[in-house]
Parts: sequence; C-alpha cells; structure tokens
Amino acid sequence: LNDERGVLGGDTPLSRAGLVYSEAVCAFVAARERSSELRERGCAGHAIVMTGTLRRYDQLTQILLSKYEPKDRTVLRLQRLNELCAGQLDSL
Repeated sequence: LNDERGVLGGDTPLSRAGLVYSEAVCAFVAARERSSELRERGCAGHAIVMTGTLRRYDQLTQILLSKYEPKDRTVLRLQRLNELCAGQLDSL
C-alpha cells in the first residue's frame, strides 16, 4: 500500500496490484520448477524460498505455499532481505 502512496519502506500489506503480481510470481516459480530445461540441467526439485520478514513478503510466501506443491517447501525468512534495494530500482 505504501507504493501506491509513494512512501518508501514500512510494513504494510500488499495492495490489490501487489497481490496480482504475487500470484504471477508464484505461478512463474512453480512453472520454472516443473520445466524440462531445469531437469535437463540436473536442477530437478523445488526452489528454496528466501524472503524478508515483512508482512508483504509473508503474504507472497503464503500464496506460494497454499497454491503450489510442495506445501512443505523450505522457506528462509531473513531480516537482512527487508528492503534490499529500496528505491534503487525505481523507474526501470
């Protein structure tokens, strides 16, 4: 929600647009995990999810865990990942 207000940072939940984006990210991750390209490279398996500890990161992680297998995938929640590049990637 802060992004919609032009506020950088904070611990707000995802906006509607953020939820739509999160759904797309999760679908992309799941599709890549199933891809034959990764299996051919010997990378079969599921991604380890590394995420920050903010509410919006948790929301994205919950979408991934609730909608895509495996439900028990490894998730590393690291405070150091919070706001990793805050503002540095704007206007790309």
